[in-house]
Amino acid sequence: MEAEMETGTQGQWLLSVRGPGVDGTHGEAVYLGPQAHGGNCLCEETLEETPGCTGCFMPRGRVAAYNWVFVGAGRGKYEPMQRFSYVGEGQGRWDKQEFQVICSPPADASDKENSDPHVFGAKCVRFADARDEQRRRDREADADRRWQEALKEAEQQRQKDGEDRLRLLELEQQQAEEEERQRQIREEQQAQEAEEERRRQEEEEARLSAEEAQKREQLDQFLSKSGFTDANERKSRKTGMMSSGFTYPLHAAVRAADIQARGRRPVFAEFRIKK
Repeated sequence: MEAEMETGTQGQWLLSVRGPGVDGTHGEAVYLGPQAHGGNCLCEETLEETPGCTGCFMPRGRVAAYNWVFVGAGRGKYEPMQRFSYVGEGQGRWDKQEFQVICSPPADASDKENSDPHVFGAKCVRFADARDEQRRRDREADADRRWQEALKEAEQQRQKDGEDRLRLLELEQQQAEEEERQRQIREEQQAQEAEEERRRQEEEEARLSAEEAQKREQLDQFLSKSGFTDANERKSRKTGMMSSGFTYPLHAAVRAADIQARGRRPVFAEFRIKK
């Protein structure tokens, strides 16, 4: 840090304290004052300077001291001095020495012998460093939040995976049931078609048998009427006293002009005359 001030005096100290104030209004405050004597408290947020420390801030974390070095012509700069690190319970280290950081009422400028060079004039304020603790708590809270979010996400993913597996099992079961239903339908159709084919064949066989029986009956009637005992039987044909050859049932049917027998000529085709 380097700064120049018209009002600087040789040996003046600047104590920079970063962190929110007790009242939560200031993010950073600066103590301006001569070494070991009362001075001014400057809030860097408002840039307002007040006599002494008003106790409006509670420093947290690290504080640093700067010494005002006069460079001439009413100007100067702040040079870093020893650095103070707060360690807790109002205690800290100043140049590797234990030091209790407090603010006290402004010291009497004439009592230089009894003044502590490490005590800055102001109202009594204990420098409580809650910043590191707050950061630790924030980190723990953030880690816990991330952990809880991870657990929640893992649980949600587990539930989603379980639901996906359940839906997949249900889908597979539905597909298996549908395949079984289609198989049963095909088997029933095949069985029905087979039964229909069996009945059709039986009906056709019955029809053919009936037709054959009818043909046989008609042939038997004709043979009996014509004096034949068999469709292949032949008889001698006589004309007067002389035999003029042989005759067969078919010849007899033609001669008798038996319309019914002639209409059933296929019957004789099935029972051809054997010579």
